[in-house]
Amino acid sequence: SELDAHTIGAKLGMAPQLFYADQNQLVLVMEFIEGRPFSRKDLDNPDIIKKVMQTIKKFHNYSSEEELRKQTRAELIKNLYDHSKTKNGVVFPSCFDQLHKQLQADCASLKTKHLPSHGDLNLDNVLIAEDGNVYFIDWAESGIDNPFLDIGWLACCSAANNDQVKNLLQEYLGRSPNASEITETLFYRDVTIFFIAIFWIERQN
Repeated sequence: SELDAHTIGAKLGMAPQLFYADQNQLVLVMEFIEGRPFSRKDLDNPDIIKKVMQTIKKFHNYSSEEELRKQTRAELIKNLYDHSKTKNGVVFPSCFDQLHKQLQADCASLKTKHLPSHGDLNLDNVLIAEDGNVYFIDWAESGIDNPFLDIGWLACCSAANNDQVKNLLQEYLGRSPNASEITETLFYRDVTIFFIAIFWIERQN
């Protein structure tokens, strides 16, 4: 899934060109691009926000036969949470069971069509090149999922406030977002926090 997604990204001009991948995909050799990672300050730069949002939208809108992972982030969280509790004996805070149940219920109620998604838009994976173009790297978590996952993930990792989230959506949609679109993005911003929390608690045990 990572190799297929990166190949799609390179084809769309939004990922470095891949020159070599070993059989186990442990080694990837790719084009070097001069630039810098996305920063929180970029949230207030409308030109950069527009480029980032329109670039990820190109990937969301891509239709192909490549085998991208079908496991959603909600399914990944469920598997990690259940496995950590039953197999590894990890003890989570008492409120996590209710939060987990609510997350799964809320996710099941969403109606947005699942599309190709990057899955890990943290600041270091969004590259602002010296020529002004935007590239995405580290496609290991890519798959077919809710497109608002990517926007919510970036919003979480950049500590975007609600107004900045609306700006992200405005540039992504090309119009003012409706209440449902805002709600889904904020939901995935919260999902990101929960995912990171259980991931690090699991790693500490």
